[in-house]
Amino acid sequence: MLIPPKQSQTSNVNGYLYPNQIRSGLNNQFNINANTGEIIWEYPQLSGIYNIAILIKEYRAGLLIGTVVRDMQIFVDSTNNRPPVLQIPQNICVVAGDSVRFSVSASDPDAGQLVTLTSNSTAYNQIVNSAVFVANPPNNPVSGLFRWKTDCAHLNKNDYPILFKATDNFDDLHSLRVQHNDFEPQPLVDIKTLYIRIVAPAPQNPVAQIITSNSSVKISWDSLYLCSNNTKFLNFSIWRKIRCAATLNNYNTELAAQGYQKISTTNLYTFIDNTIDVGNEYSYKIVAEFGDKPAQGVPINTFRSIASEEICVRLPLDLPIIYNVDVRNTSTSTGSIYIEWSRPSASELDTTINIAPYTFVLYRADGINGTNFTPIHSVSANSYSLLNDTSFIDTNLNTEENSYTYKVMFIANNDTLGFSGTSSSVFLQTTPDYKSIVLSWSSNTAWENYEYVVYRKLPGSTTYDSIAIVSTTTFRDTGLIIDSTYCYKIKAFGQYNILGLKQPLINFSQEKCDVPIDTTSPCAPTLAVDNFCKNTTLTQDDFVNYLAWSFASTCDTSTIVQTNVYYKSYNSSVYVQIDSFSRTSVLAYAHDLNTLKSLAGCYYIETVAKNKKRTISNIICVDDCPIYELPNTFTPNADNQNDLFTPILPYRGVSKIDMKVYNRWGNLVFETNNPDINWNGMDIKNDKDLNTAVYYYVCYIYYKTANGEQKLSEPLSGYIHLFR
Repeated sequence: MLIPPKQSQTSNVNGYLYPNQIRSGLNNQFNINANTGEIIWEYPQLSGIYNIAILIKEYRAGLLIGTVVRDMQIFVDSTNNRPPVLQIPQNICVVAGDSVRFSVSASDPDAGQLVTLTSNSTAYNQIVNSAVFVANPPNNPVSGLFRWKTDCAHLNKNDYPILFKATDNFDDLHSLRVQHNDFEPQPLVDIKTLYIRIVAPAPQNPVAQIITSNSSVKISWDSLYLCSNNTKFLNFSIWRKIRCAATLNNYNTELAAQGYQKISTTNLYTFIDNTIDVGNEYSYKIVAEFGDKPAQGVPINTFRSIASEEICVRLPLDLPIIYNVDVRNTSTSTGSIYIEWSRPSASELDTTINIAPYTFVLYRADGINGTNFTPIHSVSANSYSLLNDTSFIDTNLNTEENSYTYKVMFIANNDTLGFSGTSSSVFLQTTPDYKSIVLSWSSNTAWENYEYVVYRKLPGSTTYDSIAIVSTTTFRDTGLIIDSTYCYKIKAFGQYNILGLKQPLINFSQEKCDVPIDTTSPCAPTLAVDNFCKNTTLTQDDFVNYLAWSFASTCDTSTIVQTNVYYKSYNSSVYVQIDSFSRTSVLAYAHDLNTLKSLAGCYYIETVAKNKKRTISNIICVDDCPIYELPNTFTPNADNQNDLFTPILPYRGVSKIDMKVYNRWGNLVFETNNPDINWNGMDIKNDKDLNTAVYYYVCYIYYKTANGEQKLSEPLSGYIHLFR
């Protein structure tokens, strides 16, 4: 990809414009192929020197593992020369083993000039049967011939780019040197790239053999596959879809887009599919798989051959076909399911070989893909004409919580001829959501379900009504009332793809009830905190934080079932719940902190909804507002009056101090961290009384905040008069 060039390691060129943005217009086209790196600039509009930067990204297994940036300069001259015009074919797709042959030509509109043809490609470097391009001598016009006898050694995930260049012999020295003294004369060229894709041939002559003993089909194709000796050959893959269709077998190797599903891989030339059901047609195609084989891990750079011709298969209708697995009653213990099947086709069951008596045995397994089949019902008849009992109601089931799968075994004259396909009931699941319920259902049937009707029973109602018809197996029912019960069931429409069989096949799921919920979070309140630090009208000695919160006018407070108050003290990092209210009418709280004598801390309010979701308010942190004043004199003369130097009482919000007292010569005579101070007028060095004098002090104040203890930026300082 193109990126702006850098003017430094971290910044792009200021005001950079891409080449096609210089006098941009319809003719000025500049682009880069992200896969091949080919840059094409058609019709530059202004001569000059252009710089572009190209970012190359390297991926491995879909992960970006490295990048590199390369710069390129492009010189655009204004001359009286015109470039040659090159003619090449369209891109080519060819099967390995076929030959590629085409002509390339070029001409120059300026008379007297000669054109030289050249070509470059990795195709010319192949060891075996390399491609060859032979150009005629320079002329005007001029032509050349490309030839390539491809083979399996040339198979590759990517196309081969074949670059052709036509160069004129322009040599107008005077014109160029007058305009650009630094430029050498340059011829003009026309460059075009053709891509050749070589695809692996299809596996040949696929055939199908029906194995009636176990209702399976054996697919085989020619051995000695043409490209099996290629080092990139991995195996064969088998693709299948229900219904046969005469699809065009072109070079498109993406079978999934055509409705096919890969069902297996093999290194053999045969495959047995024992997962098909009576009553359907199946289409098969075989594909050869290729890729690079690392020493360890899965192959990389994989690609496929052309698919084989379609094989169309239908099992004979000489076995029962299940039509219904229909839930009739939903219960954890008394649920019931109606099962119906057909008897074998009279025209396809050879009753002269498979003679009476005939017996149906119905088997049941738990779950949609159950395998623990056990017989639950059997019925016999002494002639084909009396073989009419082909239905059964299976009772005492837990249809509320489980799905069940059924199949029918057919016995003629005590000889088991085979089984019908397996088919399950439709199982419905619900997921409650905000004022809605999401429905999803699944089944595993021998037929294809193509449409579904969603039925709903409203709260308080006794009847189901259809609310939607869908072709997918999911549905969201919206606009529901929270905490109300809604019940649902699904009606599935299906069919086998063979004409003449019963259709449509209608089967119901079990009934499933659920309750839509409120998944939204409750409204966030807006919190404010008041105290005497913020409001001077409040009592100064009342250490109480007054919390008040409110909700936006658009808030639906009816969903809130609880409001919690959280607090974190100034010396803690953990919030604790200090109160809770079950009524949304409570919008205030007074937090008494008189015991701590500190207002510092943080608060938030939490709201809790009926669905247990929680939302918090904004966080408010408050600090103490310290009051601390010092007198300027004291009399330590043991008369019990003013003997100690203390702050003016009461002080507030001070956690500690850092006070130092000096005499007139700057010597320290007292220091303390105690905010009460209690200096008795003695020298801390010798515990002797100090003389009457004036002393200087510096006192830093520490107070409590929501972020811990803080120091006032400016200390208290002044003079103390000590009198004896």
